[in-house]
Amino acid sequence: MGGGRCRSTSWLAASGFLVVALSAGRAEALQPLREFLSAARTHAFDNREATELAVQRADQADQQWAKLLPSLTAQGALTRNEYPASLTLPGERGAPGRTVVITPENQRDATFTAQLTLLDLAQLDRIASSEATAEGQRARAKATELDVAKTVARTYYQLVGAAALVASAESSLAAAIENRDIVARRNDAGVASTLDLDRAVAQVEESRQAIAEAELTRVLAVRAMSTLAGITPSDGYPALIEDLHEEPSLEAWESPDIGKLPSVAAAAYDSEAARKTAAATKEALLPTVAASATERFTNAAGFGTSPYYMIAATLTWKLDPYSVYGIRSDAAGYAVARVREDRAWQAARDAIHESWQTVRADIAKARSARSQLAASSEAAKLAGQRYVAGTATQLEVVQAQRDAFTADVSRIQADADLLNARAALRLSAGRSPLASAEAP
Repeated sequence: MGGGRCRSTSWLAASGFLVVALSAGRAEALQPLREFLSAARTHAFDNREATELAVQRADQADQQWAKLLPSLTAQGALTRNEYPASLTLPGERGAPGRTVVITPENQRDATFTAQLTLLDLAQLDRIASSEATAEGQRARAKATELDVAKTVARTYYQLVGAAALVASAESSLAAAIENRDIVARRNDAGVASTLDLDRAVAQVEESRQAIAEAELTRVLAVRAMSTLAGITPSDGYPALIEDLHEEPSLEAWESPDIGKLPSVAAAAYDSEAARKTAAATKEALLPTVAASATERFTNAAGFGTSPYYMIAATLTWKLDPYSVYGIRSDAAGYAVARVREDRAWQAARDAIHESWQTVRADIAKARSARSQLAASSEAAKLAGQRYVAGTATQLEVVQAQRDAFTADVSRIQADADLLNARAALRLSAGRSPLASAEAP
């Protein structure tokens, strides 16, 4: 029973491509996996965060574009001068003079300025970098969706696995109770010892502990699924069914373009963003050209007129050590991004390879677990019959029942591990865990 306890936690990580059949006696069936996956796309915190980050990165790219668009500045000022100043100019040929206000008591000024960048190569590369960053976040949001799908599928089949373990433990409990009743009758008849009865009672309680442990796993999985998808699972659990079919060849899974996987695409966009940032840092040493137009309204025009305008073109060229060291720093950043891109490619290949090899190994384990269960179940049946006939000890019966329960738990674990590997293989290849058994 101790071995069953250890194994009862391992299959909690199981998920994946699973054929399910509704169990009898349940009025309300558990929602299909597809429904939880769909709900989690918009409810799971990780998906929501990744989606909002993608929106933010897109807005930041638009913000970089806006730096090249015309800008308009309006400025108004009201000044109270303690000492106004004016000058009266004499008129010509007897005409009345003209008073020129140089500094009025209440001075009012309004200025409108329009500016436009004509040439800024560095800003063009900053825009390209921001756009690559935005595309990278969109790809990363898709990669996050695949990761969330893994968690949803794992939690879904954790529910199914817990139900299977509860059913197995209940069956083991029923067998233990039947054995205890038989031993009790034999003890009353004087043909069984008190030690045999104590062993039978202990086996019953051990089975009850297994049920409690499996029920705890189920309750926690229900809570986890509710948090992930925002949907409370129903109580009608399907049964695990795995046909042990072989997957297509590893070459068939590795042949599709790895670069299309979201995680790899995100790393490629990050690398491109780093390259454009490095280019922008270099081009910051080049001059920039801008144009501006200003219109001013004032009641202190003096000898001039109001309103009046100014048009200017400005060339700015800045050379400083900070930019030089920035070039070296951003070049190193680009090299780091290239390494990360290579790592993403290799990690994607390794994930597919590992999942495919795990499927292959788990198929062998599942076959062995079925044989073990069949043999253990038959041994438990024979031990019970022999005990009733008086040709076996109670210790043999208890051990056989324990072995049968442990073998059933191992079978559940083996099937769930295999299903988890199939799901990992499909998700590693960028496919849905609901996809068919065919290779991409």
